[in-house]
Amino acid sequence: MTPFEPVEREVTRPNRLLTSLGSLSFAVQSAFDAHSLVSSLATHVLDLARADRFALLLFDYQTGELDGESFSQGRPVSARKTRVIPNPGGFLDRVLRHEALVVEDSEAHGASAGEELGWGDQRPRSLIGLPVLVGTSLLGVAVLGYGRPARLTGRRRRSLLFLSDLIGLAVERIRAREELESKSRDLEMARAALRRADEAKSELISVVSHELRTPLTSIKAYTETLMDAVESPSFNMQQKFLGIINEECDRLSRIVNDVLDLSRMESGRTRLKAESIALPRLMEEVIPTVEPELALKRLRLVLDLDRELPVLEADADLMKQVLLNLIANAAKFTRPDTDITVRASRAGDRMVIAVEDRGMGIPEDKLGRVFERFYRVEGVGGERVAGTGLGLAIVKGVVELHGGSIRVESVLGEGSRFVMELPLHQRGFRSLIQSLTPFFERPELRTLLQSCVEMVAEVMEAKIVSFMFFSEDGGELLIQAAYGLDSDTVARTRVRTGDSIAGWVAQNSENLHVPDVESDRRFRKMNHPQYETKSLLCVPLRISGETVGVINANNKVSGAPYDADDLSLLVALAQRVGAAIERARAAGESGDVSAMVAAMRAIIRARRAHLIPSSRRAFRLAADLGRRLKLDAEEIDVLGYVARVHDVGMLSVDTGVRASARRFTESERREIEGHPQAGVQLLRPIELTTRVNAIILAHHEHFDGRGYPRGLRGEEIPLAARILAVLDAFESMTYGRAYRDAVSEADAIQELRRCSGTQFDPRVVEEFIRLLSEQPETAPRPRRSLVSEMNRETLG
Repeated sequence: MTPFEPVEREVTRPNRLLTSLGSLSFAVQSAFDAHSLVSSLATHVLDLARADRFALLLFDYQTGELDGESFSQGRPVSARKTRVIPNPGGFLDRVLRHEALVVEDSEAHGASAGEELGWGDQRPRSLIGLPVLVGTSLLGVAVLGYGRPARLTGRRRRSLLFLSDLIGLAVERIRAREELESKSRDLEMARAALRRADEAKSELISVVSHELRTPLTSIKAYTETLMDAVESPSFNMQQKFLGIINEECDRLSRIVNDVLDLSRMESGRTRLKAESIALPRLMEEVIPTVEPELALKRLRLVLDLDRELPVLEADADLMKQVLLNLIANAAKFTRPDTDITVRASRAGDRMVIAVEDRGMGIPEDKLGRVFERFYRVEGVGGERVAGTGLGLAIVKGVVELHGGSIRVESVLGEGSRFVMELPLHQRGFRSLIQSLTPFFERPELRTLLQSCVEMVAEVMEAKIVSFMFFSEDGGELLIQAAYGLDSDTVARTRVRTGDSIAGWVAQNSENLHVPDVESDRRFRKMNHPQYETKSLLCVPLRISGETVGVINANNKVSGAPYDADDLSLLVALAQRVGAAIERARAAGESGDVSAMVAAMRAIIRARRAHLIPSSRRAFRLAADLGRRLKLDAEEIDVLGYVARVHDVGMLSVDTGVRASARRFTESERREIEGHPQAGVQLLRPIELTTRVNAIILAHHEHFDGRGYPRGLRGEEIPLAARILAVLDAFESMTYGRAYRDAVSEADAIQELRRCSGTQFDPRVVEEFIRLLSEQPETAPRPRRSLVSEMNRETLG
């Protein structure tokens, strides 16, 4: 029987279904090329399900859209790229939200589903939607389209769900293959980059040490002469020698600054402070700086700027540096008593700026190397020209940072011409910041932003958390959401990019942990009275790989300073906040903001209701135990995050059942044992990471296979989940529950040992006990009940 039977009854062979499913399974197992696997999958599914159309749409986790291909029946099967934003409450949204098979008849429900898929040209009469799942992770949706009405029997429904499993297997195989190939490419690129970095480091040391040695030698020689002659009344060269020392110090400063500028440029830490600038006015600022150098060779600077030259949106300081470097470079190589010309004109939506000299020119075979780091064209007679060879590399980096391009044209013996083409308007970063404006204005998006900041404060156990975003020009940071700060402070706080702690993190896109703000040599500032502790954290907030602001965390509730594990946790939270904002931003009006807000609120409620009573010590033990058991750094970060949110699903359990010490009824037990799945479901709008879902789902599995919800055993349980199970049990016993007083650590350790090999992984238990024995003694916890404390919590 086919999985889908039309009203006009078909007669099929009994073994056709098994044969087709076997063929599809073989195709999934044997195909390695992603394109051929998808095509083969579509052919088998269309044939097996007797469908007219088939679409396989997978989540784009960055945007929240569904992306994939649509296929139509025929020989060969035709395919078309499809990208869909699910309509709230629509056909695709129902499949995804309920993770269940959905059938829709166009006559009963209208044509919305077919139009949503872009099938308006040949609208199907009936649609079947199947969730594509692997384990607990929802990867997307598969849609079957029919030009005829149909009905489903229980057996055919089961066949379709089995088909959905095979599709999920195929998708997982495709993704695993692509991920393996991607990691192989990344590894090869990393190896090549490492080789280049090693070569560049050697070259940097060689060139810079040579360049530094010359001025240092002069400084030392003239200083020693001055010291020897300090008491000689006949010595009258002090002024001249001090002038030379001053010049050589300036030269040293230029070398160091060039190296630092290029380092920032290549690491992507330089941010544009775009503003409208008039090139003639900028040249007025450049000319006084270059005049002394031009005068030494009797060179004239000629400006040939169009009268109707438009303003240029650019970073004034960086553009000044570009012009200074290009004019200084021209002055090195041009002949005395000649002109250096700067020309500028408009070309469409770009400005063309050229710097021309009348020097010796550059050989054609050397033109491609002039913008390389440390490369220097030799002067007349092969002599080396002074400089680090970094000036033109910096110029190229600045021009490309502005979205422009630069080239060099040269004729030997006649001179060279460096030509820049720059966009009149900087759209990339500014457009991204402009797209965030609704989060600061629309009530529902402001609610999402405020829920994010409160969730971070709750998970980080911080009294003050703030989200700061760039202004449109990237020159300042403003607080757009805060927890624990008064409205006046939020309104008046503005930090210039590069200044203070937040400005430094925003400019450099680096995570920052400050143990003591008053003694930190990078900042050394007095602590503000509103901050109870001198320790703080600040991390970049990124969207689509671009830093759009920072997240600050201050005043840990315990009063203790923040540490490296706290920083890792804040980084993990910042990633989820950035992903939530990006999905809401990309989805526009159709984005399900309420679901994301509900997920954030669920975490807050669960922690305030002590459903996740993970103490500070347990959090640190989780990270330390992960390191001892050889989890990689990313897995340790994930474990620390999951330790703070893993039991959020207990919100689905009735309050009376949670607080009861009596024996549960069968229905109550099922309700409790369903909380891991409920947790995954609650967090799904903000948590799409397979690894996180797998840990949450498995943290109540037992090592002997008698746990829930899936009865996994031994190594089938993720190691992080086995670690969390031990920590969770220890925390529960020593902290207490509403229905049970706390016990001593010694009693808790004895219970862990008793359940080692049955409930818990013996290796994890022993390593945990060994780790505890190495920890400093802690004061005993009071043996108390949490009932009154829980009753005071507002769960609404």
